[in-house]
Amino acid sequence: MITERQECSGPEPPRASRPRPSRPRAARGGGGRRALAACGDAGGLRGAGATPAAQSPARLWPDLTPASTPAYDIGEVDNETVQGVAVPGGDIRRTDPVAAVRAEIAAHPDEYEGAGAPYRETADRMADCGGGAGSGRCPVLRPYYRDLTGDGRPR
Repeated sequence: MITERQECSGPEPPRASRPRPSRPRAARGGGGRRALAACGDAGGLRGAGATPAAQSPARLWPDLTPASTPAYDIGEVDNETVQGVAVPGGDIRRTDPVAAVRAEIAAHPDEYEGAGAPYRETADRMADCGGGAGSGRCPVLRPYYRDLTGDGRPR
């Protein structure tokens, strides 16, 4: 039985065949049956409170010209773990990015060595990384770390 609104269609829900307990309505969950049998709200948006302002993604390496071609889509490139790269204490911020690139070069010499290697110039310029990532002509950029998950820890 719908008492407050008559805008729902369909048969009336069956009534209980057992006698009702003699407890007061509040003690037996009064109105619970009606709430389950009633139709859904007719609609309308309701505010959930203040929403924090959206922040655009941080531009990485703002002093460099943007790439002339877009980045690869996820799944378009192969991902792999490069052996020999230390991640002290599981903290990516303590990993040496130059060492990571050197380990990648060692793992795939056919892509970095020889006249036909697509990344030969990168391998040649690795000699300029004595001062670390982002120094001189080193092709490895200085890393940026951002909190990607909202837990306060940059990654």
